[in-house]
Amino acid sequence: MQDRPLSGIRVLDLTNVLAGPYCSYQLALLGAEVVKVELPGQGDLARHLGADPELNAAGIGASFLAQNAGKKSVELDLKDPGDRAAFRDMAAGADVLLENFRAGVLARMGFGWPVLRELNPRLVYCAISGFGQTGPMRHAPAYDQVIQGLSGIMAITGTPETAPLRVGFPICDTVGGLMAALSIAAALAGRAETGAGCFLDVSMLEAAISAMGWPVSNYLVAGVAPEPTGDQNATAAPSGTFDAADGPLNIAANRQEQFETLCRLVGLPELVSDPRFADREARKRNRDKLNEELNAALRARNAGEWERLLTAEGVPAARILTVPQALELDQLAYRGLFTDLPGRLRPDAPGHRQRSPGRRRAAAAADAAAAARPAQRRARRARRPVADLGEGVVTSAEDVALWWGTSVSRMEPGVIELRGRPVQELIGTTSLPAMIWLLTRGSLPAPGQAALLEAALVASVDHGPQAPSIAAARMAITCGVGLNTAIATGAGMLGDVHGGAGEQAVRLLGEIRDAERGGEGLGDAAARVLAAWREKSPYIPGFGHRFHPLDPRRGPLLSLVADAVRDEVVSGDYLRAALAVEEALNRGRSRPVPMNIDGATAVIYAELGFAPPLARGLFVLSRSVGILAHAWEESQQGRRNKGPMPPSILPAYLGQPGDI
Repeated sequence: MQDRPLSGIRVLDLTNVLAGPYCSYQLALLGAEVVKVELPGQGDLARHLGADPELNAAGIGASFLAQNAGKKSVELDLKDPGDRAAFRDMAAGADVLLENFRAGVLARMGFGWPVLRELNPRLVYCAISGFGQTGPMRHAPAYDQVIQGLSGIMAITGTPETAPLRVGFPICDTVGGLMAALSIAAALAGRAETGAGCFLDVSMLEAAISAMGWPVSNYLVAGVAPEPTGDQNATAAPSGTFDAADGPLNIAANRQEQFETLCRLVGLPELVSDPRFADREARKRNRDKLNEELNAALRARNAGEWERLLTAEGVPAARILTVPQALELDQLAYRGLFTDLPGRLRPDAPGHRQRSPGRRRAAAAADAAAAARPAQRRARRARRPVADLGEGVVTSAEDVALWWGTSVSRMEPGVIELRGRPVQELIGTTSLPAMIWLLTRGSLPAPGQAALLEAALVASVDHGPQAPSIAAARMAITCGVGLNTAIATGAGMLGDVHGGAGEQAVRLLGEIRDAERGGEGLGDAAARVLAAWREKSPYIPGFGHRFHPLDPRRGPLLSLVADAVRDEVVSGDYLRAALAVEEALNRGRSRPVPMNIDGATAVIYAELGFAPPLARGLFVLSRSVGILAHAWEESQQGRRNKGPMPPSILPAYLGQPGDI
């Protein structure tokens, strides 16, 4: 759905059981594409949890389906070199990475936050754990039961006689998952402004204690330790569970006017003027006596009757239902809460009897989760090296599909998806630079990143016939070839000297940046790296120009990079390295050696995280615009077989004179 707020966001989900999967399920409901990564042959433990043994045995237990519908799935073993490479590629194109290992586990596998941040600066990395990534308990294992006990939740659940009791569902897992989803959504909103990802450390223990705000603050602020109060609300009275004729009834008359209305409706108006019940604090002190009076009156009617009567008069009241009864509420059916799991449940399962308006909407998503096992096997086979397909011998239609397998685009009848995004969602909303980023990087750029990329592409579109690629294209078009061949001719001229220098410049600046990060001074690093490059060639890629004393494109581009550094769109590491090279090259010279277009765009491509070969590719893509324009212009001149020199000028003959 286009209107969901996280449409276009890709989540790499390494979590299992509940807290993490519940988090990513919330993100999926908000429109994110969630790719679940599971261990080969094992998968998520929740696949085997639930009340239906047959579903558990099939690896699609009810507990798994509860928070994994609509996700994609792939098997990866991060100890396997091939799978590690596949995971690295997936992380490079993801918006969010979510894991719930013990602290430090993913780092020990070689994918800690520093590594992932370097790989994908826009990545939002969220780690959910029992106790957080720091502190003396960071390595301790934890499940919901453990956190309920440590947080104090169990100590205040039940009555003084029955406490401590466990809450009836995994509340700490659930709250931890919700906290993580909220944090990720906030981080994505922040990234939209800054362009930078971040690391989120979510502790289930801290999330649980944060959710216990009222009892915790009563102790920290008022000095009153919370105690178990059973089915009574410690903050107000009458507020709790009462006795109707046919069973329990919840009433929360927390405000004075609600108390007065309750007394009137149950036939006890005199309680309002009784000094023991005159205000909230008095009623709390005399709770037992007040409840005794009310219970006697409430036993006159059934719980359902009281619910209708009290609710109509503004007093919050409701029956206490079982889970099956709650799921049959007309309110939930009207709101379309439930969705089908077609063909996967027992014929007599309640899910097949539920008929709500919204059930059909996620049928396909639920089926996808239920069928995750075959999808995993297909994905794992697709990651095999091409040689494993039989040294080029095609044995099946699946082999052909895998031979040409790609994550860039998906084409089916009526479907065009680019990096998982329907093309109709991109048309009219995505600029060409953003599309280039999407296809080469796997995700959409932040506005500041797209603007910087666009500036680099615009700056290098043309340099006239002084550029060999332009001249070659103009000559080619006069030889009777089409525009496509003329463009290919010009683009083919963009080798290591002309066009490829940007790729080399990115490598040069990267060596200096790495040396500085290793502790070497920036000036020393620049001088040492330059000396090494000079041993290979007298020319330093990205610096000096045979035509311009000062390249007019350098200043505007570097100014834009400086602005992006200020706005925290890029780090500025490569800009500083390039300026250090300029300074080293110009030291002691009367005529400066300024940065040229290859160097200036290399700064931008490196700052934006493009690999060195892509720097060349982007330059070729940009210059192709100028090549096209010049080839088209030349084709309109009417000349034939245009050579490199006008016909009136002949090349000088440098050989020996012949006999006359």
